[in-house]
Amino acid sequence: MTIETTLPDKTKHTIPESPLGKIDLRSIVAFVKDTPITCILTSAVVSLVSQNVFVGLAAGGIHAIVGVAANRDNILKSLMSDITWMKHPKSCRSAFQYKLIQLFSAYKSNIDSFQPCLPRMPIPPLQQTCDKYLQSIRPLLSEDEYITTKATVEKFLGNEGKILQQHLQEYASTKDNWLEDIWLSYAYLKRREPLPFSTNIYALGSTKKRVFEKDVNPQLIRACYLIKGSLNFKNMIDRGTLPPEKYYGIPASMDQYHSLFSTTRIPQVGEDQLETHADSQHLIIVKHNHFIKFDCYHDNRPLTLGEIWLQLQQLDQMLDEQKSEGKTVSLFTAQDRDQWATDRLTLLSSEKNKETIKCIETAIALISLETEEKDATEDFVSQVFLNPKNRWYDKSLQAIIAPSGKIGFNVEHSGADGTIISAMINHVFSREEKNYSLPDNTVLLPTPKGTSDHTDLTPPRILEWDETSKIFEKIPDLRRDFEEKAIDYDIKIFYFDNYGKGAIKKMRLSPDAYIQMAIQLAYYKLTKKLALTYETASTRVFLNGRTETIRTVSEDSKQFVLAMADPNSSKEKRLSALRDAVKSHVQYVKDASLGEGIDRHLLGLKAQANKYDISSPFFSDKSYNLEWKLLTSQTPCPTSLGGGFTPENNGYGISYHVFEDRIFFNISSKKSCQKTNSTDFTNILKESLMEMQGDFIVKTL
Repeated sequence: MTIETTLPDKTKHTIPESPLGKIDLRSIVAFVKDTPITCILTSAVVSLVSQNVFVGLAAGGIHAIVGVAANRDNILKSLMSDITWMKHPKSCRSAFQYKLIQLFSAYKSNIDSFQPCLPRMPIPPLQQTCDKYLQSIRPLLSEDEYITTKATVEKFLGNEGKILQQHLQEYASTKDNWLEDIWLSYAYLKRREPLPFSTNIYALGSTKKRVFEKDVNPQLIRACYLIKGSLNFKNMIDRGTLPPEKYYGIPASMDQYHSLFSTTRIPQVGEDQLETHADSQHLIIVKHNHFIKFDCYHDNRPLTLGEIWLQLQQLDQMLDEQKSEGKTVSLFTAQDRDQWATDRLTLLSSEKNKETIKCIETAIALISLETEEKDATEDFVSQVFLNPKNRWYDKSLQAIIAPSGKIGFNVEHSGADGTIISAMINHVFSREEKNYSLPDNTVLLPTPKGTSDHTDLTPPRILEWDETSKIFEKIPDLRRDFEEKAIDYDIKIFYFDNYGKGAIKKMRLSPDAYIQMAIQLAYYKLTKKLALTYETASTRVFLNGRTETIRTVSEDSKQFVLAMADPNSSKEKRLSALRDAVKSHVQYVKDASLGEGIDRHLLGLKAQANKYDISSPFFSDKSYNLEWKLLTSQTPCPTSLGGGFTPENNGYGISYHVFEDRIFFNISSKKSCQKTNSTDFTNILKESLMEMQGDFIVKTL
């Protein structure tokens, strides 16, 4: 996700507006009178940095004012609460306000420093949302269907919609973020489908190959560095030293980082709940279906690399002494959520099981040491994503390590979005690459020196189950059910290396929007239809922000695919259609990122309808219940190969990772659907990208 389109450009602004907006002018004037020399010197420095005398002089004076932290924070909060400048980025006022936000947020800070300054997520006007909704579904409906939907929307606007909007506004007045709990509940915790086949996601390992010294266990070496890097990242979160993220200089909400580790989704009948145990000091390591408690702290400090290596060797020796494989208890977590909630209560009736489950659920994360090696990337994805052995699908973070040292991640991400997961993965891999990269573009992870100044480290301990319980008799049936579901998934990895974002940017086009149009073209060529398409946008510019839906299909995207499908259309017409489609998409990204999308607002209204038992024909309308045929998302992790997720029943799940000179796609569908085929879609997507290269890229370079 990108918000670069919301920021001021570097063109000359010819229409001056009041640059200070809501800032208290009287306090500024008073300070300038009292400290003129300070203001002049500061202004001069900022002028040089900004390369804009007007902005620099004004910003420098303001920057001097906020020498006192309280004033600085208050003004920053005032600046950030007014997001008008993001909606209209090309004005003088916007450029000035953007510069001030950059200046006032440049001071040294901890992870939560800017949380009090972030604006609250707005509720869009009802008329605006309804108008945008009609625009978004117009290309997907027949003329008669659209007329019916338009009439339904107009009635909604004049009747129950106004009541629901009022209820939502009243609800929002009591919340830091009106969407936060609604989204968590409806998108995740209320869903009853098994996690591995619904909301869990996967991520693949590093782009650079890891190599190891002779005669060492690559799996344990990789686990050692992964644990140390993850603990380092967790330590920065716990101590507050993780630098706040910024989107092009604008502080972003950091609250999701606090539920990245030590979080488990607890099954409950009707609606699950999330639990985070921030004081946890142990991991769970699983091999041969044996769950091992691995204490990774000593005297409240993370273990050193050498100490982790010693403990892992001890764990490996302990597992070698095990004569049999454990029961696949993790299959219980792959059930329908209501059934798992019931079975969990049965398991908890035994004190031995209760202790084991508590240890798993409170752990920082889970690490699976696999015994099978999958060479093909698609086979490894299936192993990471759709294998019930050595898993606990409720855990927020599971790392899967193959015997060769290859790594993947399985994530229950109701508590944290993909950008948060990616940041952690990128931190771990970047540490390794910074310290151990070789000239041949590989990374040599040396064998850690297994030393410790302490002899009282808590040894790893295998957790026990009360296997006398009759509930374990369900496991064979659970395994058959899981395998039937897993075999239905058709996952393809597509590595497109003809060009990447570098070539697309030379056309002065958004790479993300360009790829979205390629996906639209591929689907149309395959089906001769347009598809309701979901792309993820981040709303973390707001306090406790999560995501909003980008609806890719528009009248402009429709005209683009029709132009590409018409053999008689000229390259000029196609290029013009592409530019219009990209422009529309970029505008939707901007609106969605600034809290002015459609789908989260409609979800909030529907939640109020459910709460107050208000029926509405709108929520029963065909257009509102169209199935998402294309679920798409871009992976923002430069050191990883990206990841993926499950599709809807009759569509595709498409995740892509855009590099400078290549694009990496993860594509999923279901074999049971006669209308989808991941191999066919992969082939037609490649064809579409090549066709667009011939029409646009080569001509422009």
